[in-house]
Amino acid sequence: MRLRTSHTSRPAMRRVFTRLWMLALIALIPALGARADEAAPPSYAGFQPTEQLLSLLPHNVSEGLDVHAWAWFSFLHSDQEHGNYTDTVLSLDVSKTFAQRVTVSAEGNYMNADGHWRGEAEQVFISILALEETRTILTLGKFNANFGLEGRDFWSRTHGTTSLLFGAQPQDLIGAMISQPIGETGLKLRGFLSLDFQGHPEINQSPAAGLQLEYKPDSDLHFSWTNWVGPGMVMYGGRPIHHPYPHGGYGSTYDEEDEHYGNATALENWQGPNLFAERGGTLYFTDANVSWRPRNDLTLGAEFLLGTSGTSLGRWGWSGFMLTADFNVTDRLALFARYSYIDDADWLLYGKFEKIWEASAGASYHLTDHLEFRGEYRHDRGTESGSMDSVSVHVTVGF
Repeated sequence: MRLRTSHTSRPAMRRVFTRLWMLALIALIPALGARADEAAPPSYAGFQPTEQLLSLLPHNVSEGLDVHAWAWFSFLHSDQEHGNYTDTVLSLDVSKTFAQRVTVSAEGNYMNADGHWRGEAEQVFISILALEETRTILTLGKFNANFGLEGRDFWSRTHGTTSLLFGAQPQDLIGAMISQPIGETGLKLRGFLSLDFQGHPEINQSPAAGLQLEYKPDSDLHFSWTNWVGPGMVMYGGRPIHHPYPHGGYGSTYDEEDEHYGNATALENWQGPNLFAERGGTLYFTDANVSWRPRNDLTLGAEFLLGTSGTSLGRWGWSGFMLTADFNVTDRLALFARYSYIDDADWLLYGKFEKIWEASAGASYHLTDHLEFRGEYRHDRGTESGSMDSVSVHVTVGF
């Protein structure tokens, strides 16, 4: 069934979107005309608050200490009923390196998912240079998975909203990983054990295991292929699983009449997988992606993923792909575009039996080295939820 829309007609909404983007382009005309190599050094270039703060600490404390802080604010407006969403993340990342061999890191977030406030320990881990000769690194704890093209946090990504693939793959791992470069070939192997696909400390099951192959022959080409085998996900007939946060935490609530969650569950999925599933069978998951920079100002990306659980009742799963493009107009202005598709025919990802397509485009502008603005237009279409148009504005402050 289709979601009920507001009384605002789609032509009227499209006129609003068109005017917003015209205003944005008019505002950016001066920046479009400026060449990166002609820009004068800004007066704020020497403003480095974290370095200045660390300089006040005793040397034995500041040595090897790295501190980063971010704040992300987002407003999204869609043409759906109750279609306005406001999100906030405040983040602090602290790491300390000892003797250039051991690093202890922690990152904590305080976030607002459209009125749902909660705290989160995003990362708490230790990395050890186990063998200096072979550059073998062992990591233990909770850490970002980094399987796909999109970064875990907004400031690590280059677009506005996340793609449909973001909530279909692990974003955090709880367990262990060993990273091994293969000489000077550009190849790197990462073997890992993880307690849960959703990055949740679920210890009443056997862990998942996997291997990531990374190939980076130069700075312009990067390829990654990840394979994962572990406890599976089914729609019914399994055991309950724990959820990282309540369903509806993206501002979407369960529609009793249409018997599904709103498609804001997919649109607002910037926190990671939160499956509508039960535990059963064995899951095989794979993700392959490539990022290529044919010229200094253009980056192209492609990604494919598949998750399938085999059980005595048959197979359950999902699949999808994504295409991306990023173009740097100047050193501060960039344009981006994306197309993504997910087949969630078994309900597991977004609580709806459907296939979804998404296309988006926008621009980002670094006002300073510490302040960035992004604007994005996005169109979603689902086989059950119908079409949805949205515009979003994002502000990031980072030190």
